[in-house]
Amino acid sequence: MLAAAETYRGFRGYFDLAADVVRHLRLLRVGPVRDVLLRQIQLVGVATLSAMAVRAAGVGTVIIAYTTYVLAADPAFAVRILVWAVLREIGPLFAVIMLIVRSGTAIAAELALMRERGELDGLRMMGISARDYIAVPTVVAMALSNLVVTFYFQLLAVGGGILISALLMDVSIAELGEHFFALASLWDILYTVIKSLGFGILVGLVVCMHGLGLAGGEPRLPDAVSRSVMQSIVAVLGFNAVFAYLVFGVLLFGIVRAP
Repeated sequence: MLAAAETYRGFRGYFDLAADVVRHLRLLRVGPVRDVLLRQIQLVGVATLSAMAVRAAGVGTVIIAYTTYVLAADPAFAVRILVWAVLREIGPLFAVIMLIVRSGTAIAAELALMRERGELDGLRMMGISARDYIAVPTVVAMALSNLVVTFYFQLLAVGGGILISALLMDVSIAELGEHFFALASLWDILYTVIKSLGFGILVGLVVCMHGLGLAGGEPRLPDAVSRSVMQSIVAVLGFNAVFAYLVFGVLLFGIVRAP
């Protein structure tokens, strides 16, 4: 019973924070809040993009090489798997996990350090809400940055995968590119946009909840960071499973299908 009550309070806290962020989006037009937004976007985007290039190209190459050599598939089928994996599943998940590991931890640590130093109390004494000044721009920055990071990863994974695979296999770049553009659709792009924004919003909410101590208990910096990482990953995987089930009627990459 106590565990159920704690779980309910946790979900209620996230919903309340999300509602506050939506209600106060207009504050992004205020100079200091906009400055926090731009600083967070720079911190999140630069830190994540700098570590993405080689990994993204490697993922695309491995997918095409595996389906071609191990599964003995033709190039058209290999590109089909590339579209499904990079655009719909692995791409958005890989990008948001990189975001959590490289940027989510840094922001959670920064917010927890501000709390421990008493900077949040200073804001309250000046009549400034930490939710308005910090949570709103942080959640928006996470959502926008994750969208950019995801498209960046997909571009490098698809482009690098096709280029390197064409060099390693007896297939032309034009042939692989033709197969890709024939299979990719606007729906795949829309699916990526919705999923990436959803992932970023969830990570932003979790980071703010634990970094600012809104989840209760006033956790110290190491606890705030570890809880942010673990709960962000759980939230992202849960959202991914539910979204895939609602859109495609599948769970666990097609192992479970809707009746």
